[in-house]
Amino acid sequence: MKKIEVEFTNAEWAVLESWMDAHRDALAERWGAETPEQVVHLLAMHGMDEGEALYRPE
Repeated sequence: MKKIEVEFTNAEWAVLESWMDAHRDALAERWGAETPEQVVHLLAMHGMDEGEALYRPE
């Protein structure tokens, strides 16, 4: 397993947490992501730079 360390400013972290708060239930149910670290991992694995891309119609 490889580990990547990512640094966020306080403002960036606040944006991530705010976005997670708005999508918390769906993130946990659909992706099993419950922490900011899991969400960053999910976004990286999907090659997306915007969280809304996770909610494209199936």
